[in-house]
Amino acid sequence: MEIPLNLPSGDRQQEFIDQVNAALRRISSGSSGSGGFGADGSFEASATGVYRFESGMEPQLTWTLRKAPEGTLSTVGVVAVQPNPPTGWDQAAQRLVTAALAATVAGTRKRFFQRISFAYVGPALDGEYWLPGFRLAPAIPDDAEPASPLVERWVDVDMNVDAIDAQHASAIAGERGRRIAARLSLLLDLGFERPPLEFRWVMVRQDDDRFESIRCQIMFRRADQQPSAMPDKGALGPLGRFRGDFPRYMTVGNRVQLPQDVRRVLRGADTKPHPIGDAFDSCARLYQVARVGGRQFPSVLLAYTIAAAEAITNADRSYGGFADFMRQHSGAGDAKPDPFLEYLYREVRSAHFHAGKFPLGEFAPFRTDPLMDSNWVETSQLRLAGVMTVRAAILDWCLKKVAADPEP
Repeated sequence: MEIPLNLPSGDRQQEFIDQVNAALRRISSGSSGSGGFGADGSFEASATGVYRFESGMEPQLTWTLRKAPEGTLSTVGVVAVQPNPPTGWDQAAQRLVTAALAATVAGTRKRFFQRISFAYVGPALDGEYWLPGFRLAPAIPDDAEPASPLVERWVDVDMNVDAIDAQHASAIAGERGRRIAARLSLLLDLGFERPPLEFRWVMVRQDDDRFESIRCQIMFRRADQQPSAMPDKGALGPLGRFRGDFPRYMTVGNRVQLPQDVRRVLRGADTKPHPIGDAFDSCARLYQVARVGGRQFPSVLLAYTIAAAEAITNADRSYGGFADFMRQHSGAGDAKPDPFLEYLYREVRSAHFHAGKFPLGEFAPFRTDPLMDSNWVETSQLRLAGVMTVRAAILDWCLKKVAADPEP
């Protein structure tokens, strides 16, 4: 049986596919699937399983979505793959597709609470923060070493999402959570990430004060039960305090406190007209890569920080490139060539991305002589000056172009 659809690509098509998938999940305990492209660029995705309809019948069916080369969802095919299927299976399948189409038109959703957790290395978050559309809080409110910059921390991003079912809600929250993590990486100068579930060697103190290396899986599993609804304000830990400005460099020695204007920037990222929101998110994602990868490779930190600023100029064409952006937002003034900006762009950013160079010396000899090496001092100063200069310009742009107007 083939059910014609002819739904053009876009949000409505994806909504219908989500509705069909949710409906199939409700009436099946599991299925096997496959998908692939034809020689002409058309696409087919199929799922086979036993489906229990409201009438009680349980036919074994294969469902197939077919997309034309230009992306139009042309048909949904349903065939029985068992001999002598129960009578009426085709009408039941037709009703499921019709109901999915009706739900697509109506935009039928339910509200689900979702928690997405991320890790970063740095001082502990000062407390619980309520930000536009989500709650940010430390997973361990009473961390025993809150000020250490070399400790892994876990934070919870709590939100309510409107979705078709729990699995759809998880997918929506995952995408939204990753966007929030990138934005916070930029605004707080921290590398939010989801560590891979790898097994690594760690050093553990034994009862007799000996240290022994053992291999453990990287995973954070909390002792408390995850809430089923958004917690009340202050119920799970103290509220965090705010600081006056955005950090120009990674916070060390104190708890991480959010800047006063963080809400304005987050609201503006979601409400400012194109291309400001896209430019902000492109910049934030690259800055997140800079912070996460830069812990091991300083050249990656600086090159991707520069790339984050350049991403703004690629989305917002009011700038004539990286140097023009830096002059407008770092207080450099007129358009005369700036040797430092030229060095950052060509000898760091371009040399790293296009020639595989690591200008901050990751692959140079590491010296521990009593008298410090001039090259080491120079590269350390370059990293600090470069990141702080570019980051200051990005933050100035965030406050001037991204942040929403102050609330009356």
